[in-house]
Amino acid sequence: VVGIALLAMYWMARNQKRVAGWFEKLGGRWPFFKRYILPRIGALLEGLGALTSLKQFLLVLFWIALSWAIWVTVYYIMLLPIAPGAPMWWAAFGDGVLAMGVAVPSAPAALGVFEGSLAGALSLVGVPFSLALGYAILMHFTQFVITGALGLWGLAREGRTLSSMVSELRRPMANK
Repeated sequence: VVGIALLAMYWMARNQKRVAGWFEKLGGRWPFFKRYILPRIGALLEGLGALTSLKQFLLVLFWIALSWAIWVTVYYIMLLPIAPGAPMWWAAFGDGVLAMGVAVPSAPAALGVFEGSLAGALSLVGVPFSLALGYAILMHFTQFVITGALGLWGLAREGRTLSSMVSELRRPMANK
């Protein structure tokens, strides 16, 4: 489904005028659509313009696939101690449900939603809920550590500090 959606976005990016025409015909019938949705469709199509290059589109697909492969592997390796012999698809299923779960508006860092989504997904495939919840808490912590370490490495590589970024963020607020 995700692959089909990505291909549809690529096609829309390559055929912006045709797609815009379809939406304008559709939108002409409903004032709400014409007033609120059509302007956003134009912005969406403009944003998809970055995908008009086949090379760039394939590069995006590669990085998305690599990211998913790495995280599913991490989830699988961390799952094996609590569910020995678990198939790899359990980790992929848990990661997929997690991706949908954290899309729901929630507390900062998806606290609670992350754990609930992942524990719920794993309990559906037979992992006892208490073990699944412990696993979810551990995975959330692991994700914080990995992304935090990569973020700090990126800051150091750019010659930046966390405090300089915070002061930069506060500067526009002081000017208001």
